Amino acid sequence: MPFYATDVFEEEPLPSEHPFYSLDNVLMTAHYGLAAKEVYRLFAENIRKEIKAYLT
Repeated sequence: MPFYATDVFEEEPLPSEHPFYSLDNVLMTAHYGLAAKEVYRLFAENIRKEIKAYLT
């Protein structure tokens, strides 16, 4: 049986009555492709700290 995995849907969140929920060969995960601005700020801060530690 073919298997389908996805984390992107035309409508998010996916409505609870969507047929995917009743299929055994479909895996759905939360969509994390686009992180919040705060996450990018934390990434940048961590990189800055790591570079500073390396240089010292």
